[in-house]
Amino acid sequence: MNKFYNETLNKLENEIKELEIETNFSVQKIETAIKFIIHSLTDLKKFVLKNDFRNLEEEIHFFKYQKSLALIMIG
Repeated sequence: MNKFYNETLNKLENEIKELEIETNFSVQKIETAIKFIIHSLTDLKKFVLKNDFRNLEEEIHFFKYQKSLALIMIG
């Protein structure tokens, strides 16, 4: 789970950084960033539903720390 989460978050961060360089229009930038975020969250949800957590501790860690961090970083 951690590997997939980190890869997804890194990919999202890189897409947003590239978007900041390439796009001049703020509204267009925001709309595209939202699409990237929704796509990343959808991928993460599919992964969790398909693979589930290994144990209760991993699930707690994900929702308490990783998901919260991701929302802070993209917010």
